[in-house]
Amino acid sequence: MPWLAKSWDINADATSFTFRLRSGVTFSDGSALTAQVVKDNFDAVPKLGALGTLAQGYLSGVESTTVVDRLTVKVTFKEPNAQFLQATSTHSLGIESSASVRRTPQQKCSDGVTGSGPFVLDQYVQNQSITLAKRTGYGWGSSLWSKKGDAYLDKLVFKVVPEAGVRAGGLQSGQVDAISSVGKANEAALKGGQVTLPRTSRRTRSRS
Repeated sequence: MPWLAKSWDINADATSFTFRLRSGVTFSDGSALTAQVVKDNFDAVPKLGALGTLAQGYLSGVESTTVVDRLTVKVTFKEPNAQFLQATSTHSLGIESSASVRRTPQQKCSDGVTGSGPFVLDQYVQNQSITLAKRTGYGWGSSLWSKKGDAYLDKLVFKVVPEAGVRAGGLQSGQVDAISSVGKANEAALKGGQVTLPRTSRRTRSRS
């Protein structure tokens, strides 16, 4: 489903992709989403070198990225690229503000990037946690969203927990709401066990 774009056209041999962007979308620094911003993002990918190999793969064979008008951008490939439309929905080709694009990779790692989503980076502690805070004034989610406007939650906290057993234990005890990379040894217990939600999560849900 469209998100930052309201529609797109693909030519018969999948060498040309034209995106019509939504109007009124802004980044968290207040700047607007435009076709030029999309071009700035795609043009910057080759400069990432070894830090952007996946994005570079998605854009391999690009002949040009053209600003058709303020809210229309056309990406042309030298050869057919059937994966490109799906690739634009991944984090690797996520669109940042033009000011964010101009930051060095090192600055992005230390200060974060400026996006257009419903949350903004509040705090980053290397190898420990990432905290996202709700962005006020957000209003351009997917048409599939049943909730319009600002996010339900005030913040999201992602904790780095390297040990699979500790992650599973945190989920079972209610210390966390969700985990990734479930260890094989913990699958059975999680499938058959009861998970207790932490009180903070219950309060958050009741306010929602």
